[in-house]
Amino acid sequence: GDPYGRSVQVRYTMPLGNGMTLAVALEDPAYQQAGEFFNNLIGTPIGLAQERDEMPAIVAALSFDGSWGSAQVAAGVRQNVYAQTPLGTAIADRDIGWRIDAGANINLTSTIALLARAYYSDGFNGHSSLATGDVITDITGTLILDNVEEWMVMGGLSFAFRPDMTASISAAYAEAEPGSSPIPIPTAWLAVDVFQVVGNVFWTPVNNLELGVEVAYTDVNYGIVNAFAPGIDFDAFSVAFQATRSF
Repeated sequence: GDPYGRSVQVRYTMPLGNGMTLAVALEDPAYQQAGEFFNNLIGTPIGLAQERDEMPAIVAALSFDGSWGSAQVAAGVRQNVYAQTPLGTAIADRDIGWRIDAGANINLTSTIALLARAYYSDGFNGHSSLATGDVITDITGTLILDNVEEWMVMGGLSFAFRPDMTASISAAYAEAEPGSSPIPIPTAWLAVDVFQVVGNVFWTPVNNLELGVEVAYTDVNYGIVNAFAPGIDFDAFSVAFQATRSF
């Protein structure tokens, strides 16, 4: 679902046998963050509002489960529709966004598994974590110039030291490319790339109680370039603790 809201969803799931499952869903996000760069500027769009009433998003996923591990391939398509709010509900422009996701957990041994995931998105970025928007509009807000493209690759390993203790480590790299329109500023300045390394350990001291610690390092680089700021780069280090009690 969307990271900033709950999607209204109608889904059909069908077992295909031999560990394969197909799921098809229609989604209508009840709320989603601003989905375009108005006037090619970062921030809340001015003069445009997203419309979600013409058609729902269509999402499908094919899953595989076996003694070797598990894998999933998913794809989605939706319509990006924008209306000019100063002019009432008149539709300004429409475009199609789509994405494909794939991931796998492969058992290398009885206690070690390989983790992998990747996605590519063209104007369907609400399910991603970069949150750079879906499209770029022109200076008047009446024309969609470009879809915002995003992609990500991730790899890692998970370890089951004992029945009551697991751990994992992973690294991921992601990029967002907001098209090539030069009006009023080069949209390449709005590009962003992210590198992240995450490690965690989870322990189950007693039944139905899980304790975990996660450590993450993240490096973010924005493409904003001008005479005063030759690029905006920063990194962050975080530690999180989690306790889960099941009843």
